[in-house]
Amino acid sequence: MGKSYQQHFGQRGSAYDRAMLQFPAARQQEFEQVIAAAQLSPNMTVAYVPAGGGYLRPYLPAGVVYLAHEPCASFTNHGAVPGTITRERFFLDQGTLNELEHAGFIIEQCHRNDFHWSFPDRQSMAAFCHQLFDIQKSTPADTLRSIETQLGVTENTDGSVGMHWSLMTIAAVTPC
Repeated sequence: MGKSYQQHFGQRGSAYDRAMLQFPAARQQEFEQVIAAAQLSPNMTVAYVPAGGGYLRPYLPAGVVYLAHEPCASFTNHGAVPGTITRERFFLDQGTLNELEHAGFIIEQCHRNDFHWSFPDRQSMAAFCHQLFDIQKSTPADTLRSIETQLGVTENTDGSVGMHWSLMTIAAVTPC
């Protein structure tokens, strides 16, 4: 079995946080698609677990109540609350849907979204990913080659670039 969330991010959470602070808008499309899927309005409550460094917070509409929980101490300087929750997997899948339904949530949406992580140039993209994923056994140039060959990159007319990325997004609510 792999490492738990806490074990994994206890080792690399600080590197992840540094990358997010250096390029705070890199994952803007990712966060915006989460907000759009949730169809948030004032006085709604968002529970964000694990919350990382609270990176979703700036994208929330005014009046939304934000409850963040982050079990890994390396992220707790940015508005997330430390705790003891552990996770055995890192990606959302059918097991996640089953757990949510078992906990009483109603799944309103579940789909895979394709989007870009955006950067001013390829070197910034490589530096971000190299640090975010705490890659220690290669160089940023190796990371760039891997991004280009395995994920894909869109070159924008202004010279900026978008790294292809996708995630499963789940919108779940509790019954009233």
